[in-house]
Amino acid sequence: MRRLLLAFALITSAAGAQQAQNPSPMVEHTRAHPRLKETAPPGRREKLDLGELFIPARTHPATLLVFFHGGAWLPQLAGARNHMAVVSIQAGSGSAQKSFISLPCTVSAMMTNTSIAITIALQNG
Repeated sequence: MRRLLLAFALITSAAGAQQAQNPSPMVEHTRAHPRLKETAPPGRREKLDLGELFIPARTHPATLLVFFHGGAWLPQLAGARNHMAVVSIQAGSGSAQKSFISLPCTVSAMMTNTSIAITIALQNG
């Protein structure tokens, strides 16, 4: 009889432990993250002493994006989509890039050169 009670107690406690789990309230939403295709958006490109100036077509941008690392096409695409002029500069990588940015004369010369190039480009249409 004791064995029967012990078996019954084990069975009922095991059945109570196996309750159904509530579904999780968390829902996952995913979206595609396609790669951008390398394109050359329409606009004007001017070579600078340090890099390249891009002015998107059919716009007179009031914002300048200065991009120091990577290819020129990606910031130009961003500039075209957001109506910004872009200066793309290949300043090297790692410590070479840090030393380039830390030189006040280099940054000052770049801004002066860019300002002149933008003024000329906008005047010439």
